Amino acid sequence: MTRSTSWAAAFDDVGWKLPEILTVDATARAVEHLKSYMRHVEHKGPEYSGSWFHRLGGGGDREDIENVITSDDLVSLNTLNARAGGQEAIALLTDLSDWDRPEGPLDRTVRDSTSHRLPINPDQVTSIPRQIGTDLRLEDLTEDEFARFQALWDDLFWSLRRKKFGPVAVFKLCARKRPHLIPIYDTYVKMQLGIKNPQDFTAHLYHVLRHDDGAFARHLAGIRSQVDEAADLSLIRIFDIVVWREQEQRGKHT
Repeated sequence: MTRSTSWAAAFDDVGWKLPEILTVDATARAVEHLKSYMRHVEHKGPEYSGSWFHRLGGGGDREDIENVITSDDLVSLNTLNARAGGQEAIALLTDLSDWDRPEGPLDRTVRDSTSHRLPINPDQVTSIPRQIGTDLRLEDLTEDEFARFQALWDDLFWSLRRKKFGPVAVFKLCARKRPHLIPIYDTYVKMQLGIKNPQDFTAHLYHVLRHDDGAFARHLAGIRSQVDEAADLSLIRIFDIVVWREQEQRGKHT
Protein backbone atom coordinates (compact mmCIF):
# COMPACT_ATOMS: atom_id res chain seq x y z
CA MET A 1 0.00 0.00 0.00
CA THR A 2 1.44 3.35 -1.03
CA ARG A 3 -0.86 5.29 1.26
CA SER A 4 -1.80 4.50 4.84
CA THR A 5 -4.96 2.51 5.55
CA SER A 6 -5.20 3.11 9.28
CA TRP A 7 -8.24 0.87 9.78
CA ALA A 8 -6.31 -2.25 8.72
CA ALA A 9 -5.46 -2.85 12.39
CA ALA A 10 -9.16 -2.82 13.30
CA PHE A 11 -9.87 -5.56 10.75
CA ASP A 12 -7.10 -7.61 12.33
CA ASP A 13 -8.57 -6.98 15.78
CA VAL A 14 -11.88 -8.62 14.84
CA GLY A 15 -10.33 -11.42 12.78
CA TRP A 16 -11.46 -10.10 9.39
CA LYS A 17 -9.51 -9.96 6.15
CA LEU A 18 -9.22 -6.41 4.81
CA PRO A 19 -10.46 -6.51 1.21
CA GLU A 20 -8.25 -4.51 -1.12
CA ILE A 21 -11.31 -2.55 -2.26
CA LEU A 22 -11.53 -0.99 1.22
CA THR A 23 -7.96 0.31 1.23
CA VAL A 24 -7.12 3.94 0.58
CA ASP A 25 -5.41 3.06 -2.70
CA ALA A 26 -8.62 1.50 -4.06
CA THR A 27 -10.87 4.49 -3.33
CA ALA A 28 -11.47 5.40 -6.98
CA ARG A 29 -12.47 1.83 -7.82
CA ALA A 30 -14.76 1.70 -4.78
CA VAL A 31 -16.50 4.84 -6.06
CA GLU A 32 -16.98 3.16 -9.45
CA HIS A 33 -18.48 0.11 -7.72
CA LEU A 34 -20.99 2.35 -5.97
CA LYS A 35 -21.79 4.34 -9.13
CA SER A 36 -22.49 1.20 -11.15
CA TYR A 37 -24.65 -0.28 -8.40
CA MET A 38 -26.80 2.85 -8.17
CA ARG A 39 -27.05 3.40 -11.93
CA HIS A 40 -30.57 3.74 -13.33
CA VAL A 41 -30.90 3.00 -17.04
CA GLU A 42 -33.56 4.96 -18.96
CA HIS A 43 -36.44 2.78 -20.25
CA LYS A 44 -34.95 -0.20 -18.45
CA GLY A 45 -34.79 0.57 -14.76
CA PRO A 46 -32.08 0.13 -12.14
CA GLU A 47 -28.91 -1.71 -13.10
CA TYR A 48 -29.15 -3.56 -9.77
CA SER A 49 -32.51 -4.14 -8.10
CA GLY A 50 -30.80 -3.83 -4.72
CA SER A 51 -30.39 -0.10 -5.30
CA TRP A 52 -34.09 0.12 -4.50
CA PHE A 53 -33.99 -2.01 -1.37
CA HIS A 54 -34.09 0.99 0.96
CA ARG A 55 -36.48 3.03 -1.21
CA LEU A 56 -39.27 0.58 -2.00
CA GLY A 57 -42.56 1.80 -0.55
CA GLY A 58 -40.91 4.92 0.82
CA GLY A 59 -38.45 2.99 3.00
CA GLY A 60 -38.83 0.64 5.93
CA ASP A 61 -37.93 3.31 8.49
CA ARG A 62 -40.66 5.69 7.34
CA GLU A 63 -42.23 7.27 10.43
CA ASP A 64 -45.66 5.66 10.11
CA ILE A 65 -44.30 2.12 9.67
CA GLU A 66 -40.90 2.24 11.37
CA ASN A 67 -41.83 -0.29 14.07
CA VAL A 68 -43.89 -2.81 12.09
CA ILE A 69 -43.12 -5.34 9.38
CA THR A 70 -45.02 -4.54 6.18
CA SER A 71 -45.59 -6.34 2.90
CA ASP A 72 -43.23 -3.83 1.25
CA ASP A 73 -40.51 -4.90 3.69
CA LEU A 74 -40.95 -8.53 2.68
CA VAL A 75 -41.08 -7.71 -1.03
CA SER A 76 -37.93 -5.62 -0.68
CA LEU A 77 -36.02 -8.77 0.30
CA ASN A 78 -36.43 -9.94 -3.28
CA THR A 79 -34.35 -7.01 -4.49
CA LEU A 80 -31.43 -8.52 -2.55
CA ASN A 81 -32.09 -12.10 -3.64
CA ALA A 82 -33.56 -13.06 -0.27
CA ARG A 83 -37.08 -14.02 0.73
CA ALA A 84 -39.38 -14.84 3.59
CA GLY A 85 -41.23 -18.12 3.30
CA GLY A 86 -45.00 -18.15 2.96
CA GLN A 87 -45.63 -19.23 6.54
CA GLU A 88 -43.19 -16.64 7.90
CA ALA A 89 -44.75 -13.87 5.80
CA ILE A 90 -48.26 -14.77 6.94
CA ALA A 91 -47.15 -14.84 10.55
CA LEU A 92 -45.42 -11.45 10.39
CA LEU A 93 -48.32 -9.75 8.62
CA THR A 94 -51.20 -11.33 10.58
CA ASP A 95 -52.53 -10.51 14.03
CA LEU A 96 -51.65 -13.31 16.41
CA SER A 97 -55.25 -13.48 17.61
CA ASP A 98 -56.27 -14.77 14.17
CA TRP A 99 -54.30 -17.98 14.71
CA ASP A 100 -55.85 -21.08 16.26
CA ARG A 101 -54.09 -21.57 19.56
CA PRO A 102 -54.22 -24.59 21.87
CA GLU A 103 -56.26 -23.98 24.99
CA GLY A 104 -54.45 -23.78 28.31
CA PRO A 105 -50.77 -23.18 29.02
CA LEU A 106 -48.14 -25.20 27.20
CA ASP A 107 -45.66 -27.27 29.16
CA ARG A 108 -42.26 -25.52 28.96
CA THR A 109 -40.55 -28.56 27.42
CA VAL A 110 -43.22 -28.92 24.78
CA ARG A 111 -43.22 -25.19 24.08
CA ASP A 112 -39.44 -25.06 23.61
CA SER A 113 -39.20 -28.18 21.48
CA THR A 114 -41.95 -27.06 19.12
CA SER A 115 -41.29 -23.30 19.18
CA HIS A 116 -40.24 -23.24 15.52
CA ARG A 117 -43.73 -24.50 14.58
CA LEU A 118 -45.67 -21.97 16.63
CA PRO A 119 -46.74 -18.68 15.01
CA ILE A 120 -44.43 -15.70 15.15
CA ASN A 121 -45.72 -13.21 17.67
CA PRO A 122 -45.64 -9.95 15.69
CA ASP A 123 -46.01 -7.94 18.89
CA GLN A 124 -42.83 -9.53 20.24
CA VAL A 125 -40.96 -8.74 17.03
CA THR A 126 -42.15 -5.14 16.75
CA SER A 127 -41.73 -4.31 20.44
CA ILE A 128 -37.96 -4.40 20.00
CA PRO A 129 -37.69 -1.79 17.19
CA ARG A 130 -39.81 0.53 19.34
CA GLN A 131 -36.87 0.65 21.74
CA ILE A 132 -34.37 1.44 18.97
CA GLY A 133 -34.64 4.93 17.49
CA THR A 134 -34.42 5.49 13.74
CA ASP A 135 -32.15 8.48 14.36
CA LEU A 136 -29.33 6.31 15.72
CA ARG A 137 -26.31 5.49 13.57
CA LEU A 138 -23.95 2.61 14.24
CA GLU A 139 -20.84 4.70 13.71
CA ASP A 140 -22.00 7.35 16.22
CA LEU A 141 -23.01 5.14 19.16
CA THR A 142 -21.11 5.38 22.41
CA GLU A 143 -20.00 2.11 23.97
CA ASP A 144 -22.90 2.24 26.45
CA GLU A 145 -25.40 2.97 23.68
CA PHE A 146 -24.00 0.15 21.60
CA ALA A 147 -24.22 -2.31 24.52
CA ARG A 148 -27.91 -1.47 24.95
CA PHE A 149 -28.54 -1.75 21.22
CA GLN A 150 -26.62 -5.03 20.99
CA ALA A 151 -28.81 -6.61 23.68
CA LEU A 152 -31.97 -5.58 21.83
CA TRP A 153 -30.54 -6.67 18.47
CA ASP A 154 -29.62 -10.10 19.88
CA ASP A 155 -33.21 -10.53 21.09
CA LEU A 156 -34.61 -9.56 17.71
CA PHE A 157 -32.09 -11.72 15.81
CA TRP A 158 -32.90 -14.86 17.77
CA SER A 159 -36.65 -14.27 17.90
CA LEU A 160 -36.59 -14.49 14.09
CA ARG A 161 -33.94 -17.22 13.86
CA ARG A 162 -36.05 -19.48 16.08
CA LYS A 163 -38.83 -19.16 13.51
CA LYS A 164 -36.64 -20.59 10.75
CA PHE A 165 -35.45 -17.31 9.25
CA GLY A 166 -31.89 -17.76 8.00
CA PRO A 167 -29.27 -15.29 9.25
CA VAL A 168 -29.05 -13.57 5.83
CA ALA A 169 -32.82 -12.95 5.73
CA VAL A 170 -32.80 -11.70 9.33
CA PHE A 171 -30.04 -9.17 8.66
CA LYS A 172 -31.66 -7.94 5.46
CA LEU A 173 -35.17 -7.65 6.91
CA CYS A 174 -33.94 -5.79 9.99
CA ALA A 175 -31.62 -3.57 7.92
CA ARG A 176 -34.75 -2.43 6.10
CA LYS A 177 -36.22 -1.19 9.40
CA ARG A 178 -33.01 0.32 10.80
CA PRO A 179 -30.72 0.97 7.80
CA HIS A 180 -28.27 3.13 9.78
CA LEU A 181 -27.86 0.60 12.59
CA ILE A 182 -28.15 -2.94 11.24
CA PRO A 183 -25.83 -3.92 8.38
CA ILE A 184 -26.60 -6.28 5.52
CA TYR A 185 -24.91 -9.65 5.70
CA ASP A 186 -24.71 -12.24 2.94
CA THR A 187 -22.40 -14.84 1.47
CA TYR A 188 -20.50 -12.32 -0.67
CA VAL A 189 -19.70 -10.19 2.38
CA LYS A 190 -18.79 -13.33 4.32
CA MET A 191 -16.36 -14.41 1.60
CA GLN A 192 -14.68 -11.01 1.28
CA LEU A 193 -14.17 -10.56 5.03
CA GLY A 194 -13.66 -14.17 6.08
CA ILE A 195 -16.50 -13.99 8.60
CA LYS A 196 -16.89 -17.07 10.79
CA ASN A 197 -19.90 -16.17 12.96
CA PRO A 198 -22.62 -13.89 11.53
CA GLN A 199 -23.95 -13.11 15.00
CA ASP A 200 -20.75 -11.14 15.70
CA PHE A 201 -20.95 -9.18 12.44
CA THR A 202 -22.59 -6.04 13.82
CA ALA A 203 -20.30 -5.79 16.86
CA HIS A 204 -17.20 -6.27 14.71
CA LEU A 205 -18.33 -3.66 12.19
CA TYR A 206 -18.99 -1.24 15.05
CA HIS A 207 -15.41 -1.73 16.25
CA VAL A 208 -14.01 -1.13 12.76
CA LEU A 209 -16.10 2.02 12.26
CA ARG A 210 -15.02 3.48 15.61
CA HIS A 211 -11.32 2.62 15.34
CA ASP A 212 -8.83 5.49 15.12
CA ASP A 213 -11.45 8.14 15.85
CA GLY A 214 -13.75 6.95 13.07
CA ALA A 215 -11.22 6.88 10.21
CA PHE A 216 -13.00 4.10 8.33
CA ALA A 217 -16.40 5.80 8.73
CA ARG A 218 -14.91 8.95 7.20
CA HIS A 219 -13.51 6.87 4.34
CA LEU A 220 -16.97 5.46 3.58
CA ALA A 221 -18.48 8.94 3.81
CA GLY A 222 -15.89 10.13 1.28
CA ILE A 223 -16.89 7.39 -1.15
CA ARG A 224 -20.58 8.26 -0.71
CA SER A 225 -19.96 11.97 -1.29
CA GLN A 226 -18.78 11.24 -4.84
CA VAL A 227 -21.99 9.49 -5.92
CA ASP A 228 -25.06 11.73 -5.91
CA GLU A 229 -27.46 8.79 -6.26
CA ALA A 230 -26.13 7.34 -3.00
CA ALA A 231 -26.51 10.48 -0.89
CA ASP A 232 -29.40 9.01 1.13
CA LEU A 233 -27.65 5.73 1.91
CA SER A 234 -26.23 4.88 5.33
CA LEU A 235 -22.50 4.37 5.72
CA ILE A 236 -23.01 0.71 6.52
CA ARG A 237 -24.95 0.31 3.26
CA ILE A 238 -22.06 1.92 1.37
CA PHE A 239 -19.79 -0.62 3.04
CA ASP A 240 -22.04 -3.49 1.98
CA ILE A 241 -22.41 -2.37 -1.64
CA VAL A 242 -18.70 -1.84 -2.22
CA VAL A 243 -17.73 -5.17 -0.64
CA TRP A 244 -20.56 -7.04 -2.40
CA ARG A 245 -19.64 -5.60 -5.81
CA GLU A 246 -16.00 -6.53 -5.32
CA GLN A 247 -16.93 -10.16 -4.72
CA GLU A 248 -19.37 -10.11 -7.63
CA GLN A 249 -16.66 -8.82 -9.95
CA ARG A 250 -14.24 -11.47 -8.71
CA GLY A 251 -16.77 -14.13 -9.64
CA LYS A 252 -17.08 -12.72 -13.16
CA HIS A 253 -13.35 -12.90 -13.73
CA THR A 254 -12.66 -16.39 -12.42
